[in-house]
Order: sequence, then C-alpha cells, then structure tokens
Amino acid sequence: MEVICFIALCAIVRRHHADIRRTLQAQRERADMVRRNEHVALHDALTGLPSRIMFQNAMAQAVAGLPEGGFTVFYLDLDRFRGVNNSLGHGVGDRLLRDVGVASVAACARAT
Repeated sequence: MEVICFIALCAIVRRHHADIRRTLQAQRERADMVRRNEHVALHDALTGLPSRIMFQNAMAQAVAGLPEGGFTVFYLDLDRFRGVNNSLGHGVGDRLLRDVGVASVAACARAT
C-alpha cells in the first residue's frame, strides 16, 4: 500500500512540476514579448535610437519637475532624409545621422 501511494505521489509531483515549468516559461515569454514591444514602440526601427514618442514622454516627465524659469531644447529634423537612405543606402544614412548629431551637440556645447 505504501509503495502504491509513493508511486501515485511521484506521478502527481511530476505532473505539477511540468505544469509549473510551462507556466513559468510562458510568463518569461510574455515578459520578453512586452519588453520587445515596448522597445519597438519607443525606438526607431532604422537606427535603434529613441523615437519621437519616447522623446515626448521623457520631456513631459522632465519638464513636470522643473521650476518656472525656462529651459532649452535642441530638436533637429533633417528634411528629405529619406532620399539619402534611398539613394545612398541605410548605412550612409545612419552615419549621417550620427555625424550630424555629434556635430550639433558639439556646436551647442561650444556656444554655452
């Protein structure tokens, strides 16, 4: 009788162990999917840089905590940039974005 109970108990533990493992795996997969979706929603697909939505969210949070008195935001938009990507390729476009960004930040730093 004890042997039968032990065998039955082992079977139950094995069955629940597999269920728990599947549940934990499903939770990890859902969490990974949520992280990937958040990244896609908040980053540019081409460059991987933060998107306009992420910028707006970050600005709203930063401005909410500032005292009145003003602050400066440097925002740069490159007109006809799609033509650079289409004619010269995404690699050149990515380098152009990085170079323009670095040069702009350097110019702003020199001006202050």
